[in-house]
Amino acid sequence: MINLVSSTSDAASVNMRKYIEKYADKTRFRIISCDSNLDYAEQFSDAELDLFLSKHQSEKGVKSLSCHTPGNFGPAKFGGTMGTLSVSNAKIQSECLRRLCKLNNDNSMGFEITLEVTHHGPSINTPSLFVEVGSSEEQWNDNSTCSHVASLVLNMVNDYEKIMAEEKIVCIGFGGPHYAPNFTRKLVSDNSLAIGHICPEYAFTYLTREIFNEMINKTVPRPKLVLIDWKGSKKDMRDKIISWSGEVGIKVDRIK
Repeated sequence: MINLVSSTSDAASVNMRKYIEKYADKTRFRIISCDSNLDYAEQFSDAELDLFLSKHQSEKGVKSLSCHTPGNFGPAKFGGTMGTLSVSNAKIQSECLRRLCKLNNDNSMGFEITLEVTHHGPSINTPSLFVEVGSSEEQWNDNSTCSHVASLVLNMVNDYEKIMAEEKIVCIGFGGPHYAPNFTRKLVSDNSLAIGHICPEYAFTYLTREIFNEMINKTVPRPKLVLIDWKGSKKDMRDKIISWSGEVGIKVDRIK
């Protein structure tokens, strides 16, 4: 069973949920509705996957469709637990990004498509993914956009077993900025890869060996490769990441 999690305080979330309730066969998933901000949600009943239907908000208000895994490398400023990651399903996250790109291109929507780094709450033990419509009220209240994204989510739910059965090189990522442009481009251009947790350069202050191990242990399937945004990271941290990777037998590659 898959949980589709919605918030009554989130306009984009409400609009996506309305589409799903109207058109969906609910035999493969359950809809969970929260009153609070989704970043502060609690652990739900057992499921294979929690998909959070969410708005995305930014100061610049850029039209964007994005996805990411929740979790905190450092302080829990927006939900979750300090220094605790949720579980990332690398195959689902990567497929979601690729489908968002296709949706945007096929419908000439004019959105920026981004894979964001791991950030904010909640901190839960179920594989989790935020699927977000942004970045202002205009997009959150656009029924057409929200319906397109909700339809994409439903198709992913229906294709869950197929997606999980595909052979992928599962990775975790390090470096670069919050919107992870190099990781986004890499996933779109190389269909053989699936990326789970990404630790951005701004969170390197909190990147310890323990957090490194947690990124591995909380990415499913287990990662076989570490990707480093070479220009988006400093040498001292690159050296640490390469050393830690060697100690656990995981290969390292660079992206530009």
